[in-house]
Amino acid sequence: MIRTPTVPSAAPRSSGARRTAARLPRGARPPVVVAALAVILASGVVAAQDLSEMTPWRVTGGRLQLHLYPDALEAAGLEVRDVVETATVDEPLVEETSSPLMGFAVRDDSDLLVLRNGAGHVQPYGVLGGAVRLAGGFVLAAPDTGRAVDLHELEVHARWVRTDGPGGEPDPDVFHATRAGGPPGGHGPDDLFRLCYAKVYFADYPATGGGPGHLALELRIRAWDLIATRALAQALGKPELEDRILGHGRILSTVAVHDGPWELPPGQNVFSPYQGGGEAHDASSPLLPDPALRATVPAGGAGIDMELGGLQSLVVLGHDGDFPTGRTGFALTTIACNVGTVDIPWLRPMDEEHPGIGMALYRELDGRFEQVGVSWIKHGFFAQSNSSCTPCQSPGGGLALGVGCSDTYGSANNGDRFWLGPRSEWDAHTAEWTCLGSFFDGTPVDCERDEDGATTSDVDHRLEAFDVDLANPGATYWYEAFYMVEDDVDPWNNIASRRTVIVDDGGAFFATTPTTQSGNPVVLGPAIQRWGQKRTVADLLPDDGRVILAAQVTPLSGGLWRYEYALFNWSLDRRVESFAVPLSQGLASLMSFHDIDAHGDNDWVPAKSAGNLRWTFPGVFHAGHKVAGPLEFGTLYNFGFTSDRPPAVRDAVLAIHEDGPGGDLLLVETFAPDVLALTADSASPVAGGPLSLSVIGDGASAVVAALSLDAVPFASPLLVTPAPVRFAAGEAPVDLVVPAALAGSTVKLVALELDAGLSVSGVSNVLDLAVR
Repeated sequence: MIRTPTVPSAAPRSSGARRTAARLPRGARPPVVVAALAVILASGVVAAQDLSEMTPWRVTGGRLQLHLYPDALEAAGLEVRDVVETATVDEPLVEETSSPLMGFAVRDDSDLLVLRNGAGHVQPYGVLGGAVRLAGGFVLAAPDTGRAVDLHELEVHARWVRTDGPGGEPDPDVFHATRAGGPPGGHGPDDLFRLCYAKVYFADYPATGGGPGHLALELRIRAWDLIATRALAQALGKPELEDRILGHGRILSTVAVHDGPWELPPGQNVFSPYQGGGEAHDASSPLLPDPALRATVPAGGAGIDMELGGLQSLVVLGHDGDFPTGRTGFALTTIACNVGTVDIPWLRPMDEEHPGIGMALYRELDGRFEQVGVSWIKHGFFAQSNSSCTPCQSPGGGLALGVGCSDTYGSANNGDRFWLGPRSEWDAHTAEWTCLGSFFDGTPVDCERDEDGATTSDVDHRLEAFDVDLANPGATYWYEAFYMVEDDVDPWNNIASRRTVIVDDGGAFFATTPTTQSGNPVVLGPAIQRWGQKRTVADLLPDDGRVILAAQVTPLSGGLWRYEYALFNWSLDRRVESFAVPLSQGLASLMSFHDIDAHGDNDWVPAKSAGNLRWTFPGVFHAGHKVAGPLEFGTLYNFGFTSDRPPAVRDAVLAIHEDGPGGDLLLVETFAPDVLALTADSASPVAGGPLSLSVIGDGASAVVAALSLDAVPFASPLLVTPAPVRFAAGEAPVDLVVPAALAGSTVKLVALELDAGLSVSGVSNVLDLAVR
């Protein structure tokens, strides 16, 4: 018999109060009249036909598959003992590809009750009560405290969520594991784990003994993080264990139609849930994007608009090599919110209309902001219909993120190699991905999944960082995630970052996220906006993605200045292969470069020539992925040098790795040494079109000359300005029309500064023009 929560009287209730509900004794039946639904009908909120489409289904059996992270257990000083497995876990292509898995049978006296709507989906906020009861289990022991907790015969209950107006709780995706006979709802001494961010849905599967093509219905509660509660931490004598993620898993359960009475838990409304919200994010967690950068990126408008509504729970999922000289694999929790005007497709990974999620880790230390971790792209596969940001208006049944709805992917899910694929398969600018010939496709090439993502390392494909870059004294760390969504009208709110603290526990790392109340909000926009005295967003036109260049200049003793740059490829699909700043007659020393790999032979090479200081990719590629090369999207490289010249506003020049319609060069405003400089309004002008050059200096006048055409030098410089152009306020403008005959050519230009007597007093950097 289902353990059905009773409906209390409609007494006032504070929004933060903890709640418990009485349960009828096993075998007792509640009234046939469903009081909560009757109230809803009477209020006119929902028509009677909606009720007729709702069918309660009861869990009758199945299995739970669990993976406990060995590194997380080791870091917490825990051991697993007395394992009694009662179910198999050997199906092919399951998402939990890491070993070892444990399997526990779902007992036939389970009675978790879930509403299925007329579309065949789990109705949002439609878990009515009852429990999934398990056979078998294990003991979790803490040898250093001498304590152990018996986890045999656990029960899994859903948390009851109040959604009936102001003060409602918008995020119901939490289940609780309790001792046998423990009360539902959580928060008690029997509540040992939280099962967070579960994907809950119905699916067909081949029925045993039913003949070819015969399918049965299965309720799946999958992709959840297994999080230790305070009660478990206290029972083991380890208060620091509270809220640690120890593993992940899924429940695959057989179901049958429930033909008995049922009712909604108190305060829970499945028809118009969570009307107390309306704000994107909690008011105590303000988003603080950089206004200057935000203004440079198109935002808003009707259509698809996915916002990264939350970041939390950076978790270590594995380690490779000896500590602390190996590699650590992380993942983090992300919340997607549909703040647009149309549903967002969210199909399974081998269908091409689904989002991708990238993750990164940054370190700020000794005046530099460096990327120290990067992941493959997580392929989305199922969208919840929750209301974490705004009230969910159009539940999508997992196949779409409806308008107003939110979807959460837990750390275990985002770090599961079953869903992680190479970045190189995605178009960084359009967010398009093709299944044919992809990593998942394998052999034969037919858009059918053949690859399960399993590796021999606990780090590969995840958010990978080298141990030597973690827990550095004096460093501040930030984690970042971004969603790739086709046709999104506002790219700025697809990406966000948050501060984290990484701790060396003497044999392993773990990470914590300070609370919003302690001054750690989620901040929309790329993480690079947190650093630098000057930040510039630059687009490679026409419409081929953008980069952000941040610069910081520090005065040193002896009349020197230290220049540090962080170049972030946000969405430039064609990648960057060189970075240069004007130097002309200035001096430079102590050149530096930082990327995200451990190879030195592919580091970009600095060189001073023709009035420029330029770093160039040497053309050395290494097998595999997540190694440095041309700067790809979602990746940040650092450049630095010391100069005898103070800073001024100048243009850096980026060379693009692949050919394309936007040209081969991109100019980005930044700080560089205060020297004579030649720049242009475009480094890739169109043949037959206008071109505006600018000479920046402090002489009397300047002239511009061409040095070569397609790498063939002229016998003598060819003057582009037959007469000197006078400086006004430190600038000499030169407006030209590019000859049509130069289409497809590369021209090298230089500026000469003249004094009052028309003698040459300075020579600028050489500026390359790639004519389109």
